[in-house]
Amino acid sequence: MKKFLKLFLVATVLVSTLFLGMNVFAITRLPISTAYQIDPYANNPIQTIKGGVVRVIDSATGDIARTTSGVIEDIKYGWYAVSGATAWSAEFDSAVKMTGNFTLKISTTDITGKASAYIKAHCKPNTTYIMNLNALTNNAATNAVYFQASEYTNWSGTYAGTNNTSNKISGTNITPQLLTKTFTTGASTNALYIYCYVNVAGNISDAWFDVNSMTLEEVSTITAPPLLNFILRLRLLVRWII
Repeated sequence: MKKFLKLFLVATVLVSTLFLGMNVFAITRLPISTAYQIDPYANNPIQTIKGGVVRVIDSATGDIARTTSGVIEDIKYGWYAVSGATAWSAEFDSAVKMTGNFTLKISTTDITGKASAYIKAHCKPNTTYIMNLNALTNNAATNAVYFQASEYTNWSGTYAGTNNTSNKISGTNITPQLLTKTFTTGASTNALYIYCYVNVAGNISDAWFDVNSMTLEEVSTITAPPLLNFILRLRLLVRWII
C-alpha cells in the first residue's frame, strides 16, 4: 500500500510538472564582465572589479598620507579621498595587510575627524548586485565604518538618487569583518561610486579596507524550462522511491 501511494504521488507530481510547466528557480552569482575600475583620466588598462580590483594598489609606493580631498598617491590607482571634517588622513598602508601588499587606511587624527575614499565602477541598470569588502578597525566610533555604493546615471557624476549602505562596524576589530550589501540598481543607473567611510566623529581611530579582495557580483535568477524541470523532478523522485 505504501509503495502504491508513493507511485501515485510520483505520477501526480510528474504530470503537473510536465503539463503546467512548473519552474525551478536558482540564484546564481555571476562574474561581472561589464563592471570595471578604471581611471577616466589616464590610458591605463580596464580592470575588472570581480575578484578584487586586480590588486590595483599593489604596485603603489604606499604610506603616503593624504590629508586634503583629492587623489590618493596617484590617479592611476583610481582612489579619491574626501574630507568629512578636519583632522583625518588616507593612504595605502603597508603596515596592516590582508590579501595584498597594502590596505586602504582611513584615520581620524582627533575627535572631530571624519573622511571617506571612493572608487568608480560601471554597472547595469535594473540589476541586482552583491558587494563584499573586509575591514579592520582601531577604536572606531559607534557605527562609523562601512561602505556605500552610490548610484549615478553616468561616469562623470550625475547622481541617481540612491545610496546602498553596508552593515556598519565599531570599536576595535583585529580580525577581518565582512561588510556586505545586496541591492538592485535603478532604471537610470550606469555607474557606482563606491565609498569607504569612517563617518562618525568622536574618537581618534583607524580603519583598514581590504580593497584588493573587494568584490561586486551580479545576482541572477535562472528559471529552468518545463522539460528540464521534468527531468530534475523525475531524478529526485526516483531517488526517493529507491
